[in-house]
Amino acid sequence: MIGPKDDPVLVHHWVHGEPFDVKIMWIDPINVITGVYEMHVVDNWVISFHKPVFKKPMRPGRWTIKLIYSDKVCTDLI
Repeated sequence: MIGPKDDPVLVHHWVHGEPFDVKIMWIDPINVITGVYEMHVVDNWVISFHKPVFKKPMRPGRWTIKLIYSDKVCTDLI
């Protein structure tokens, strides 16, 4: 659950491999896409962080984060 004054951070884990690009999509509790962020995953990452900047107050409730690879939604992260 995210509150109106929260600063959400996504921690993501990767295995070593070839570099690739992904997009991270943040969706608020009423299904409004609030941000899509592109990220290049390098070959030696294990743990990384994504901290988007959102206008306050944020819409409180359960948010969804989607991982997009090759323009296809791969998974819902939250």
